Amino acid sequence: MPFKFGPWPIRPSEIFYASRLSFGLVNLKPIVPCLWADCPRTATGPSALLAYPFARLLADTVAVGASDMRAVSLGRELTTRTHSTDVLVVSRRPVMRFNDLTDDEVSDLFRSVQTISKVIEHEYKAESLSITLQDGPHAGQSVPHVHVHIIPRFKGDWLNNDDIYPEIQRKEAQLAHGLASDAGDAKAAAAISAKIKPAGPDAEERPPRTQDDMAAESAVLRKLFQHYEDIWSSS
Repeated sequence: MPFKFGPWPIRPSEIFYASRLSFGLVNLKPIVPCLWADCPRTATGPSALLAYPFARLLADTVAVGASDMRAVSLGRELTTRTHSTDVLVVSRRPVMRFNDLTDDEVSDLFRSVQTISKVIEHEYKAESLSITLQDGPHAGQSVPHVHVHIIPRFKGDWLNNDDIYPEIQRKEAQLAHGLASDAGDAKAAAAISAKIKPAGPDAEERPPRTQDDMAAESAVLRKLFQHYEDIWSSS
């Protein structure tokens, strides 16, 4: 059975987890700001940290230099972290609203969220998690399909923690735009693009990841789970 996220097809290579009624999907436009492993490594030392989202908090208060021990400490912390991104847990049956799910689907979805969240927190060395479900368009849902975001969190990733929520909504719209564009749905892509809000001050604006990037991340995560069925061998 082909997989869909909303009305748009999803490649099995983007899926890293398969339960009976849900699947886990890597994200086209991750919400969490990039960590050291995401960023170009052409510069080194404390002064280079201003290129990275976690170090932006330093810019308004200190002159970053070799004597700035806070920057040095932050740099050491960043170099020890692995690549981090958020993932999505999606109902196999494409329904828009949470209350449209059956009891079995609700149970499977949240068991899957718990299973995946344990692995994500451990593998990405996260300190906390944000787990969110936007139920309907007025709650920020841009892809009309029930799904849950699992977002690894770190101390200092957002100066104001509540700022992550409008960023989730913005990246949700960007994801819908990317799916529509990839499927050749120009009308839907144009309508979604008109609704995408500008980035906030803590947001990291980067181009969407390539299919190869997402397939590589999915392949790594896939090995960490037991699956209801093998959806990848024939793809």
